[in-house]
Order: sequence, then structure tokens, then C-alpha cells
Amino acid sequence: MKEKLGTLVGVILFTSIFCGITFLTLSANNSKSDEHTKIKIVGNNILSEQDYLLNSQLDDIKNFSNLSLSEIKSRIEKDAYISYTEVYKDGEGTVNIKVYEKEIVAVLLIPGGPYLITSKFDLIPMNKNSDISNLPVIINATLSEEEINNHNTKNPQIICAFKIIDAVKFVGEDMYKDLAEINLRSGGEVIVKFSDVSFPVILGRNAEGEKILVLSCIWNGIKNQDELFKNCNYVDLRFSNKIFIGNPVSIEISG
Repeated sequence: MKEKLGTLVGVILFTSIFCGITFLTLSANNSKSDEHTKIKIVGNNILSEQDYLLNSQLDDIKNFSNLSLSEIKSRIEKDAYISYTEVYKDGEGTVNIKVYEKEIVAVLLIPGGPYLITSKFDLIPMNKNSDISNLPVIINATLSEEEINNHNTKNPQIICAFKIIDAVKFVGEDMYKDLAEINLRSGGEVIVKFSDVSFPVILGRNAEGEKILVLSCIWNGIKNQDELFKNCNYVDLRFSNKIFIGNPVSIEISG
């Protein structure tokens, strides 16, 4: 009986020691696996990977090596350009972050700017390293001080600009990629400029979508510099069912 009891105690003691060693080993391995050695960002367009890491103070390994994934996610999502992220590890020390940027519609040039304006009319102060090469620029918009301070605007002038952008997108990628500037002229006659087109297009006000569709009918001629447009100084679409081509007479288009 005593021998059996001694054997049982020995087994229990050995098992306890073995379990303890296993636990410590696993704990050490887990602790090591929780240390991150690299962060990789994908899905970004407006800012580079390095800019996002720098803005989130995740550019140096000593700043993120022991952070949890949720802490890393929280830091990245504080960036004004980010809508949300997906964060996961690859099992080899690299933290992968897929970022989903906010939908940026245009660059807005106003006092205190420039700003990027989102599809929800939010104003985001523009980072100097932002890639805005594919975005149209909105100028001469009249915004209230409250709108600027609240970083959100949905006034008639901005809505007008959005209608123009949406209509150009609807017409097609060729016209949209050439859309360079929408001059709202502080509520006056709207003027649009396209890259690689030497003259402006006067849209006026109202019926923006219809006027862009009319413009699309002569777009190939404009781009190909057909005879009609070789000496053109402007295209005027202010008047219903009429297209005027020539020199500006009744409107100053430099403002």
C-alpha cells in the first residue's frame, strides 16, 4: 500500500513538473510571438505606407513591437483619411494592415485650406504628401466660418460642384480623368476647366447634369481639336439646347 502511494505521489509530482515546464515554454513562445517586427500597409492611395506609419507613430519598431493588434488598429484609424482597417498577423512577426480610406471627391481651395472634401461633405485638412493627382479642384466656394470650423459643408455651391463631378463620372472615365477645376465663382456663373483643353467651359448655374451630357456630345471634337475648336476660346452652355463657341463677351472668365 505504501509502495503504491509512493508511486502515485511520484507520478503526480512528475506530471506537475512536466506541466509547469510546458506552460512556461508556451508562455515564453507566446510572449515572443506577440512582439511585432514589421508593419505592412496595403489598400492605401492618398498617402504612402510610410506616411501613414509616421502619422500613427508606428514607423519605429520600438514604438510598436509590444503593442496589441487592437492598439495598432486604434492608432491607424485615428488618421483623418482612414475610414476603417483590418489588422492581422502573418505568424512571423509582421502585422498586416488593410486600410479603407474615406471616399475623397475633390480638393477644396478656401482660406485656411487646402482641404480634401469627402463624399459625406466632410472637410479634411490636406496632408502635404497627399496624392491628389486624380482629383478635381474646387475653387471660389463661399463657405461660412461655422462650416469651416465644423469641418463639414453641404451648401448649394458644394452640392453644385458634386453634381458636376457625378455627371462627368457618369459620362465616362475619359472626361473624368481630364476634369481639372470647378470654379464656383462665389455663387456666380460656374466655369469648368479640363486638362489638355486650352479653353474653359461656361456651365452657368442649374441643370448641371444635362449640360455635362450636352458637352459629352462634342467632347471627341474638343479632344481631337476638330476644325470647329482649333481657334476656340470658350464653350458656353448656359443657354438651353444651345452651344456657343467663340470669344467671351458677356462674362469675365478669369475670376
